[in-house]
Amino acid sequence: MAIVAVVAVFCVVLSQAVRGSLWAAALSLGVGTAVLSLLVFAAMFCLAMLWTLIVVPHRRTTQARSPFAQDSPPPQHLKPQD
Repeated sequence: MAIVAVVAVFCVVLSQAVRGSLWAAALSLGVGTAVLSLLVFAAMFCLAMLWTLIVVPHRRTTQARSPFAQDSPPPQHLKPQD
């Protein structure tokens, strides 16, 4: 119901913009720009996701290693107490 109310208010503002009201035209342009930018961001996200699903699995995978890890644990300076 809230979505319907928001769309109804935006339609009233849009109708005022068509009738020549400058504040309504500016508000409509601002909302339209925000919606368009969100759609472009969503499209770029989908393209990046498709890229990782298609291209990345075909690359040779190597096991992740830490540059600080060694084959044995570090030396203990404090002796454990029994």
